[in-house]
Amino acid sequence: MLAKLDRTSISFDPAPEADASNGPDEERWLEVLKDGLTFDLLGLAPGPGVKALEPRHRFGFSAASENIALEAIGLFPGPHLAEGAHTLPVVRTMLALGAQLASAIEGARRIVWTPSGCALEASLFERLILAWLDGGAFPAPGLVGFEPSDDGGIRSDGLAFFTDRELVVSPQLRVDHVAASRLASRIIHEVVGFATQDMPEMLQIPGWPTVALRDEPDRGVMVAGPV
Repeated sequence: MLAKLDRTSISFDPAPEADASNGPDEERWLEVLKDGLTFDLLGLAPGPGVKALEPRHRFGFSAASENIALEAIGLFPGPHLAEGAHTLPVVRTMLALGAQLASAIEGARRIVWTPSGCALEASLFERLILAWLDGGAFPAPGLVGFEPSDDGGIRSDGLAFFTDRELVVSPQLRVDHVAASRLASRIIHEVVGFATQDMPEMLQIPGWPTVALRDEPDRGVMVAGPV
């Protein structure tokens, strides 16, 4: 299956080098090469699957539909990519491979993005990621969750993986949860990829008043509010 994926190949298979006495409970994995970067694919048969994270945010399915037995495989940056795991080139390549796997694996049901605890129906994940890679909006919500903040606004969950800060949209900009989530998604699209010290202080979001961004490093957040 991997051999049929575009610009993708197996760069290392440890199975032939493993001791023949290894039992079925031994971990099985592959190192996969995608666009010059290597990723570890874990939890393959006949070994045990990867323990799936309990989702905090669900997209494309409801909690009531989770009474089905599922097993998981895991895709993670290889050890030499550890320092760059948060950078957009590595993330985009890994998500492109994830979208390919979501399409190619028969019976794939959910994709879980562990930094935010977001779980997406597999075909929805594929559509969101491919649209972003094709020049569309950053897939938040999807890779980032939203929850109410203590002051009555909303707060992101998982954005810090990309920017070292979570985003808080102040209650002054919150018309309702849906509108605030849309605004937060637009802000996130503008700031993903910026280093913390390079974040813009003002943003012009079409259809909204000028948004001011205030860094609060002690809280680990940037606050979006009116000027």
